[in-house]
Amino acid sequence: MTSSSVGCTHGVPVEHLDYSYIEKCTDAKHLEKILRELRSGKEGFYPHLITFCESHLERLNPKSRALWRENPAGTAASLSKDEWSQIVSEMKIWEEETKKSEASLKRHPVCDDSTPPVRGSKCFIPLNKKLIPEEEKTPSKCAFPPEYPGCMKAEGHAALLSQEQKLLLANCEQDKGDEAFRTKDFEEAAANYSRSISVLPSVATYQSQAEAKINLKHWHRAMADCQHMLQLEPGNINALLCRAAVYDHMGEFQMASEDLRAVLKDEPANATATQLLLKIQKKVSERPPDQQHDSRRLFIHEAGDEEGNRSQEKQPTGIDSPQDLCILYSNRAACFLKDGNSQDCIEDCTRVLELQPFSLKPLLRRAMAYESLERYRRAYVDYKTVLQIDISVQAAQDGVSRITRMLMEQDGPEWREKLPDIPPVPLSAQQHRKVEPASAEVLQARAEKAARDAERRAEVLFSALKQEGNDLVKKAQYHQAVGKYTECLKMKPDQCAVYTNRALCYLKQEMFTEAKQDCDAALKLEPTNMKAFYRRALAHRGLKDYLASRSDLQEVLRLDPSVQEAEKELEEVTLLLRQSPQDKPRKVVPIREVDNEENVADVSNAASSCTGEDLSIHLHPSSAFEFCQALNAARCSKNTAACAELLASTAPQSLPQFLSNQLDGHTISFMMQALDSHLLEKDPYLVYRHLNQLHMVDRFRTTLMLLEKDERDRMMQLFERLSAVESTEFNKNDVQNLTNKYI
Repeated sequence: MTSSSVGCTHGVPVEHLDYSYIEKCTDAKHLEKILRELRSGKEGFYPHLITFCESHLERLNPKSRALWRENPAGTAASLSKDEWSQIVSEMKIWEEETKKSEASLKRHPVCDDSTPPVRGSKCFIPLNKKLIPEEEKTPSKCAFPPEYPGCMKAEGHAALLSQEQKLLLANCEQDKGDEAFRTKDFEEAAANYSRSISVLPSVATYQSQAEAKINLKHWHRAMADCQHMLQLEPGNINALLCRAAVYDHMGEFQMASEDLRAVLKDEPANATATQLLLKIQKKVSERPPDQQHDSRRLFIHEAGDEEGNRSQEKQPTGIDSPQDLCILYSNRAACFLKDGNSQDCIEDCTRVLELQPFSLKPLLRRAMAYESLERYRRAYVDYKTVLQIDISVQAAQDGVSRITRMLMEQDGPEWREKLPDIPPVPLSAQQHRKVEPASAEVLQARAEKAARDAERRAEVLFSALKQEGNDLVKKAQYHQAVGKYTECLKMKPDQCAVYTNRALCYLKQEMFTEAKQDCDAALKLEPTNMKAFYRRALAHRGLKDYLASRSDLQEVLRLDPSVQEAEKELEEVTLLLRQSPQDKPRKVVPIREVDNEENVADVSNAASSCTGEDLSIHLHPSSAFEFCQALNAARCSKNTAACAELLASTAPQSLPQFLSNQLDGHTISFMMQALDSHLLEKDPYLVYRHLNQLHMVDRFRTTLMLLEKDERDRMMQLFERLSAVESTEFNKNDVQNLTNKYI
């Protein structure tokens, strides 16, 4: 170990796993390494350091891949019952539509191969076929997907690849086929095996393709693959077993038995061959005696002159009707297209079009064949001609879209100028579909269906939001739950349960005014809702309105006397209500005998404090006793100016302590009058601060209920004048919120 690697893990020194280094580091790449090392836990688990590193990396590179997090896949447990049932129903509908579409495609062979073979179809092009005639050979895009290693950019033909590239490409297609085979998509597997063989034939690939075709019940094609295997490797055990299985399915038991005996001759212990041979012998023994030895042999001969035989096959004999010839040529073109023989498909389609111009199916098949050979200009012309005949052909629409992208990449912006002329289609050959306007009943049915769908989606969303809110309440995340319930009420403002749930969240956050408002709304919807009464009682208690709280609790017990929580809460509120007028014991004032005239004069002066005479008032009190003495003296003498001066010299935050249990309705009214008459014009912000502290006095709520109507009117007049004041320290909304505490 070198000295540089000491204390270093995966290229990250241990001393770099530190707050100070991470904070100073400006290299995002190195921070990603540090983050990966911290997450691995090899040096210990430090969640705060990981979070710190993530936040610093996010500031440097918000798009860093190291910050990506995987969201867990949704399951039935993470979704509501309504959401899950909706997903299941939609999946069933999608599955049925897919099955219908597949069945339709199988019945309509033209649409089976709307994608050319070199770009993912189930066809293949034999190695002995020339993809492009010599006179049309031009550089083109790669025929294989760009992710394949060794992909040629000028020519996509396998003949131009090196042996190593062929092997890599063939193995890639073989792997794709194996994956499709494991998922039982045998058609896709056979297509991938076919492409692998077209690049580099091998015994293993032929065997895999034969097994896929056996599963598809394509016995003759599977037999051909077995023959290819035996040509590449005579006496191959797997080839003989595969061919025996094909013979078995075809009913050629004698041929199957010969292959199996050949296998057992080389490998006497081969269990597969032994079991299959016993199975065949059992089938033969179960046949009637006259048929046990009546087995026909099928001999497959290789064509010596392939071109000559093909030319003889292509010319049907004994048919004079042009219409019959067109049907035969068109059907054979479809077969050529499925087998990947695009050149012969083009020739047969051309013959049909010479006999019957503007035939739809031959034009579409020839366009697909041209596309598979990468002759995109001719394919584009045929696709456009098909759309002139019938614009509703989806395969032609998709083909035009694909070819347009190819030609734009190949020829650039002037690609249209290089196209051959598109022949005009006569009106007699056009198949226009008239779309009749929908009737009023149909339009109404569509509108009703859209409304039902929207209502169903809204119901699902409402249920999901409500469930999320309930889950957040269980986790004690009340603030987030309030947001969910608020969204629910925007969708359905008539849901009493949502109001009571949100009121519970407000109570947990000690937002008693908001809780009371939600309970009021719930009781408007359901006047006998016990939850609303009970939670409003708790809100009243939090607001120290014990009378209202007791009234709501009594209503709960009237509706259901068995609610023990309400009964217990009522006892506590009743006790608080009894204690509220006498929170603190009154001070005992000793009464003494008077011995001389001086004391008599003092007493007479004290007694005259409520006769309206002007007395000296202590304007800088240092205790609650001095403040109350000065306030009582000013009130008894009706000296509002002195009261205003007393309040101006007293800090507003001291009011709750100074007044304490000395507050009554007349004192509140007198203080309001002093503030309105003398302080509002001089210092409105001081008035606002005093009012903001006055309602915090212990007995304020009880005392406020004792005010007369004229006293309440004077108090509201003070708030109206205060809200009209323009100030930088407070605004109208602040005054309104303060007013609500006095109502």
